[in-house]
Amino acid sequence: MNQRASHIAWIVTGLLLTAWFFSPVTTRAQQREGPWQKAANAAFANADFYSAAKYYQILTEFDSLNTYYWLRLGQSAQEVNDYKLSEVAYERALALDPGGEQYPNTSFYLASVKHRLGNYREAGPLYREFLARNPGAPELMQFYARLGVESCAWAPERIARAGSWRMDLASDSINTMFSEFGGFIAQDTLWYSSYRFDYKDDRAVPKRKYFKVMQAVGEREGQVYRPLDTTGLHTGNPALSRDGSMLFYTICDYRGVSSEVRCELYRRKRLNGAGWSRPEKLSINHPQATNTEPHMGWDEVRGQEVLFFVSDRPGGQGQLDIWYSYLDENGTPGEPVNLKGVNTPGKEMSPFFHEPSRRLFFSTDGQLTLGGLDVYMVPWGEAGHAASDTLQNLGYPLNSSYDDTYFYLASETNTLLVSSNREGSTPYTPPELEQLAPPDSLVCCYDLWKGSVKVDLEAQTFFAGTYYREKPAPADTVYLYEVAPDGSRTLLRSQPDSRNGNEYELGDLKLFRRYEVVGFKEGFPRDTVRIDRLMSFEHMPKRDTTLRVDLQFLEYFDLKVLTFTEEELANIPLQNCTVKLEPLGGDGTEKVQSDTNIEGNEFLFKAKINQEYLITTSREGYWPSRDTLLITAEGIKRFGQRISPTLTRVVADVVLRKYPEARVFFANNQPSYSRAERRQNPRLTLIEEWPGTYQETYEGYIDQEDEIYDRFMSNSTDTVRDSTNHSNFFNNSVMLGWKILDSAVCPLALQAIQYGDTVTLEIIGRTSPLGSAVYNLALSKRRISSILNHFKTYRSGAFLPYLQIYQNGLSEATGNGQLIIIANPRGKKDAPPGVSDSARNRRASVYSPDAAAQRHVEVRIKDITTRDQKIIIQ
Repeated sequence: MNQRASHIAWIVTGLLLTAWFFSPVTTRAQQREGPWQKAANAAFANADFYSAAKYYQILTEFDSLNTYYWLRLGQSAQEVNDYKLSEVAYERALALDPGGEQYPNTSFYLASVKHRLGNYREAGPLYREFLARNPGAPELMQFYARLGVESCAWAPERIARAGSWRMDLASDSINTMFSEFGGFIAQDTLWYSSYRFDYKDDRAVPKRKYFKVMQAVGEREGQVYRPLDTTGLHTGNPALSRDGSMLFYTICDYRGVSSEVRCELYRRKRLNGAGWSRPEKLSINHPQATNTEPHMGWDEVRGQEVLFFVSDRPGGQGQLDIWYSYLDENGTPGEPVNLKGVNTPGKEMSPFFHEPSRRLFFSTDGQLTLGGLDVYMVPWGEAGHAASDTLQNLGYPLNSSYDDTYFYLASETNTLLVSSNREGSTPYTPPELEQLAPPDSLVCCYDLWKGSVKVDLEAQTFFAGTYYREKPAPADTVYLYEVAPDGSRTLLRSQPDSRNGNEYELGDLKLFRRYEVVGFKEGFPRDTVRIDRLMSFEHMPKRDTTLRVDLQFLEYFDLKVLTFTEEELANIPLQNCTVKLEPLGGDGTEKVQSDTNIEGNEFLFKAKINQEYLITTSREGYWPSRDTLLITAEGIKRFGQRISPTLTRVVADVVLRKYPEARVFFANNQPSYSRAERRQNPRLTLIEEWPGTYQETYEGYIDQEDEIYDRFMSNSTDTVRDSTNHSNFFNNSVMLGWKILDSAVCPLALQAIQYGDTVTLEIIGRTSPLGSAVYNLALSKRRISSILNHFKTYRSGAFLPYLQIYQNGLSEATGNGQLIIIANPRGKKDAPPGVSDSARNRRASVYSPDAAAQRHVEVRIKDITTRDQKIIIQ
């Protein structure tokens, strides 16, 4: 608990008064005024406001013209929530001191009481009068007065917009004449705290009450939760971790013999067997402050539990602030952070986190309120830096002109709990003191109040573009989804048919959730209506009501095509494409539409639902896109569908891929037989076929890198430049070329073939100028042969069922011809001028990067013939 606990303590402390404190009214005139005045002042100084109120009430009978007695009676009665008695006392004090010469704050006190009683018409002018007459009043008092002026102007209109649902007292087996507060439900068990227990060894006179944690199962009477019971100390505010393995709560104690309470946060861990570990005081407690009202939340973004709590520690924004701390993997809270976006100079307390909606609820008197503490909510994630316009008052009747705290909303039902001392709460006046209180005096403590909202959902379906409700259009199916804060959807239920033509009953909805209603009708795109109204009490339907949404089905739409190219990890707009839209089938009334956009990547066509189109997108040097598109009522999600009855544009994103091209490199004279084999058979130098694959040749080339480097650098005159050129060639040419061949050209070609396309590859073999033209032509053919072998053996022969090779004017086929490879040996014909062909200067003609760059084979896609693919958009 916290200072609010002190407030509750003030309510109940005086309830233990015994009859000897007061004599019957008939004998009071015979007594002297002095002892009563001394007792009244002592009780007020000790924060025993219940006793003080009774004493000052007696003193006003001794001297009805004593402004001080009436003022103190008003303050004491206000502290114990007897606002009607307080109002009478303040009005008498103000009448005796109308200009506020003796007591300048009386108009503020009277305004705050009238505010609590919901008398906004009279409270507002009193706040303004106080501000006008007391420019030097304490800053906090001026803060509440200014806020009171605004609240009294705002509250009547806010109450007028209230829903018709009501708040009811919880069961009599829960609420007593003392305070019950902080209720929540876990596994059909109601947890709460009750302020009704005597501590017989208390040194204070009269003896004070203590609160304890209670549990109630079903409709049974609440029982003390013994594992947390600590003799002579308050225990309350239990809060379970997300998995139930930890229990956070508060242990509080009175400060001396006064009614002020100071609290600290504790934790217990669930044992493997049964029960809880010994209490562990949390390190985040502040020794000079109260630390109370723990509550657990969940940060979806960080994937961590959050411990919210309330404290008046240094560094806050006001009297009581909400703080939070993230728990580590061991459940240990980190450094506390002040929730600056919601805290004010006033009091903020009783945080509650609603995980399904990621909303943080709390009570405050530092914002516009109907009176006292009101329940507010704010989206978590914005809370730490939220502006005031992100906060939302939950409104009337959940809030009242009294104190409304400890909001709780069950996750799976629309059951609300709030602790309140509003009118209708259980009153308490000891029988022996009833004669001292006015018959209509309201002295009450906190009770648990329960609210519920039942909202049934009904969808109605129509044709779009017609007069409202003129043409009902029964749907095939209507779906209801719940939309999570991250945008993901969960199907709750579907209604395949309707008993009432175009009306569909979809069941009840939960508070503070978002929903989508989707209608499906064959031959039309789906229509979606999003329901956000339940996120706000201000716009919430009335209790036990039916919420209706309209779905409309659209037949024609604008098809917008956007063309892109794949660049690394992103799609980049691609200009200078041609897009053609050709209707297939139909009645022949639709014409072919075609457009080329040289400067942009947008194309707009008129299209019809349930019509097949052949859409072809092409640009030179890119893999063409040629699909048969059937736009059906299931939607157009594949193309980033953004469609509704009012926004009739469908966006189709077409991504074109560049033809991949690989350039792979070979060591000098490779692939080739060994020098010894060539000496025995010189004709091996002119062999055109090679039995091995390029990968074998590539790995041998990489193994020679150090030797090649040493030979190239042996006579270098610029070691930095030559070393850099060598490294760049091996990293950016040799290694990269193999990666592109094996990881780009081959996989993409295989993918295209498996889609049914026909791929034509050209393999161009080149050599450096060193050696004769005849030798180099044969060498380029061997290099091409090693690439052909790579395709033949790729993924255990995956290309063989499709392969057809053209080389030397001959055709070799192992498959159906979907992969056509054309061999083009060039020898040293394409070697540029300046590349050394000197057999004597092998550093330049063999080992230099310039010469090495000519020993390569290019593998390029010449053409892809795309077969028409029928893609049903649904």
